Amino acid sequence: MRILVVDDDPVTEEMLKCLLEDLSHEVVTAKNGVEALHVLGEHDCRLVITDWQMPQMDGLALCRAIRSQERNSYVYLILLTSRSGTRNIVEGLSAGADDFMSKPINISELEVRVRVGLRVLALESANRNLEQVSKLKSDFLAQISHEIRTPLNGIIGMTDIALENTLPEDQHGHLAIIRDSAASLLELITDLLDFSRLDAGKRELESRVFQLPQWVAETLAVVQGSATRKSLEVRPIVDPGIPERLIGDPVGLRQIVVNLLGNAIKFTEEGHVELRISMVSDSGDQVRVRVSVEDSGIGIPLDQQQVIFDAFAQGERYMTRKYGGTGLGLAISSHLVEVMGGTLRVESTPGVGSLFHFTVPLGVDPAGSGKSRARTGEKECPRDSERNRDPAASVTAAHRRILLAEDNAVNRLIAVRMLEKWGHWVKTVENGKAAVDAFSEEDFDLVLMDIQMPEMDGLSAARTIRNYEKVHGGRTPIIALTAHAHEENFVECLAAGMDGVVTKPINREELSAAIEKWSRSKEPVLS
Repeated sequence: MRILVVDDDPVTEEMLKCLLEDLSHEVVTAKNGVEALHVLGEHDCRLVITDWQMPQMDGLALCRAIRSQERNSYVYLILLTSRSGTRNIVEGLSAGADDFMSKPINISELEVRVRVGLRVLALESANRNLEQVSKLKSDFLAQISHEIRTPLNGIIGMTDIALENTLPEDQHGHLAIIRDSAASLLELITDLLDFSRLDAGKRELESRVFQLPQWVAETLAVVQGSATRKSLEVRPIVDPGIPERLIGDPVGLRQIVVNLLGNAIKFTEEGHVELRISMVSDSGDQVRVRVSVEDSGIGIPLDQQQVIFDAFAQGERYMTRKYGGTGLGLAISSHLVEVMGGTLRVESTPGVGSLFHFTVPLGVDPAGSGKSRARTGEKECPRDSERNRDPAASVTAAHRRILLAEDNAVNRLIAVRMLEKWGHWVKTVENGKAAVDAFSEEDFDLVLMDIQMPEMDGLSAARTIRNYEKVHGGRTPIIALTAHAHEENFVECLAAGMDGVVTKPINREELSAAIEKWSRSKEPVLS
């Protein structure tokens, strides 16, 4: 280890140098803070022992200067001084020192403090290595997830398109198996990636305003296809006393509730699934809300009701074989609920059904104090008759001119088939640059933008379009299409000027809901 000794007293400097060399350390020296900074620029010194009082630049100024340089952020600083007292110690630590050593120098004390400094540096180095490995792992998983989701989008999308045709019963069954198998693979990939991120402590809570009725509608849209295929009714019941505009993590909440609803649908063959959101307490600027999902499914034996919250657990083994799944969904949901300040609980009777519930605090947006409508209300919570109809029915009343930017030919074909079936006019381009060019030449009601594209990616294209609008006026909704399905990716999209995000493989109900939501903000362009 190379150590820098900084002292204007040649006797102290030489003594420290000899003592440290006797401890098998390489030593370089400097007479003051200015000279020390020059030495640090030429040598890699991870431990610095510096006197407090020196000409030109004293020890405190040197500590501050070292801490201000990012490349020296991992230097361990020992301040050498004859001063004592709490005020001096606080002053030195505030300047960036890590430790103190008093004068006159004691050889044993020097050896111990240097040893402690070296241990701290070793721990910091190990921690940085772990962080780097964790980042590489996360980046690898994110990239693998993206690469797998892209072909899955083709499999699921083209299968859905094929299933819309009139087919012999056996062919229809074969295609349904393909679609369901691909959906199971997608669930596996998503759960593994989510669990990996939670295990690495990478999941941080958002805090932003969201509208509860709209959140309920969008959450139900994600699972409605699965429920419809099993002829199950999904009932939302929202306490009318809950404010409409809340502050919290809507993405995390949706992930929890979608997991719970998905399980309820999976383990229920007939009957109903109910999402209930009720008020627990209201302190004015904050409410405590109880969210519950109840089903009339197979139920869970009492001895399994805590095991199911463990990773890779799914009750009895026969349930895993019969119903599939990784057993990660409830572990992920339970962890997210805990991060939000609650506890996920279950009440269940075999053969009768299950009730999962949790209570979380949410802020109240002072800009909007309106209350939510109950399930029979006219806000965003859809009635049963609305939820069971074609997902495109709500957007076909006003046909839209849509610009689709997508470099993958299969994904383009699937999206175009969906959009044209819903009555929209679609122009396709294969990269962000072409999207910007098309946008500047024609008028569109909506832009669907892939993120990873050649020449210019979707984020850069969105920023360029927003800059164009600043000059020429107007604001066209941009919806991101991405195989990266995590919060930081959503935040990046919103920061680039996009209005919403639809993840791949594209869910018909989710895409339909996004188009309907953002189409309301702009009158249709006449073609």
